[in-house]
Amino acid sequence: MAHKSLASFLESSKEKDSYWVEHAKFDFAMDLVRLLHKSGLSNSDFAERINVKAPYISKVLRGDENLTIQTMVKLVRALKGKLNIHVSEENCHVRWFDVVAQSQGKAVQDERLSDAAEEWFKRSYTTIISSNNSSAANDYDQAESIAA
Repeated sequence: MAHKSLASFLESSKEKDSYWVEHAKFDFAMDLVRLLHKSGLSNSDFAERINVKAPYISKVLRGDENLTIQTMVKLVRALKGKLNIHVSEENCHVRWFDVVAQSQGKAVQDERLSDAAEEWFKRSYTTIISSNNSSAANDYDQAESIAA
């Protein structure tokens, strides 16, 4: 019984804007943590780089700060990143992966994208193509050739 009420509580939470605000803050914080780790900087070094105190960085990385887009760009650019904002329909399940360009101009997949994730992407994109329209097939072929 408790499980059912928890499940219904979580489902009803998704009806509130506050749930989605926290979800977006968490996603941003996790992406920022990933960039910070990849940069090799400490929280203190990162804070110094953007002229703030280290406790502020900790607060941001916990997702406890309501950030403006301007601040998000400042944080991401300090870590040599780029902020991407995406809007989708409510019933879409969105997954991101990075494609990194090599010096020869050919793109390769980021090493964090595992073979399993790549297979999931192919299956999901194929499902989208078959359920939406055939013009998306060309987009998939282009994305696949870039990633190859």
